[in-house]
Amino acid sequence: MKNILKFFVVALAFSAQIAMADIYLGGGLNVASLEADLEDDSDTVLSAFVGWKPINFFAVEVGYYELGSYDDVDIDMFTVAGVGILPLAILDIYGKVGLADVSISGADVDEDSDPFFAVGANINITSLIDLYLEVQRISVSEGADVDLLGAGVRFVF
Repeated sequence: MKNILKFFVVALAFSAQIAMADIYLGGGLNVASLEADLEDDSDTVLSAFVGWKPINFFAVEVGYYELGSYDDVDIDMFTVAGVGILPLAILDIYGKVGLADVSISGADVDEDSDPFFAVGANINITSLIDLYLEVQRISVSEGADVDLLGAGVRFVF
């Protein structure tokens, strides 16, 4: 009987934590810088993402990022990432690590999933609105990397 009671107490605590979890939706404007063997170029691009934050220190995020158009080649990516968060008073510092499915149209390049990473900070304007600044790096093909510097808004539900 005691084990059943312990199970229900733990299940109740876990379900309360899930119910209090944040879901967020955001988007931003980024400057994408392509560093390739034969070319260095930049473009202004958009991003959008949705995330689930079950606890204050961790989130899971899915995103779409345009990486730019360079000499008739368009690059974009879909991402899945784990986000580690250091919450401070009105500022959160975070790091992302995940996988990116990079799509390159207009070029004969093998497309596959590659690791990516990002670091950033967001300012809590209200309990439901954050402004963020982020730096991200992704390897889009052999000898070509894209760096993103972005800013945007995130809405918490």
